[in-house]
Amino acid sequence: MFDKIDAGFLPLPEFERAVGALPLVSVDWVLLNPAGQMLLGHRRNAPARHWWFTPGGRVRKKEPLESCLQRVAVSELGLQPSDV
Repeated sequence: MFDKIDAGFLPLPEFERAVGALPLVSVDWVLLNPAGQMLLGHRRNAPARHWWFTPGGRVRKKEPLESCLQRVAVSELGLQPSDV
């Protein structure tokens, strides 16, 4: 299920056209430690390169929200599916 992280994504030229014309749906994880500090990641890619964000990712077409949250937790946080 998680062995092909990029499966389900449009080729880059098609995605860039879609971004210009359609809203994107995404999920984010908000993780706080006992001290109330939030986990943030430093983005390496456009459009928000060098900004700090909560870990997250796009929802794929026809992907159930729970599956998306699990996939993002595995790919962005390095968790195992059983940990989510």
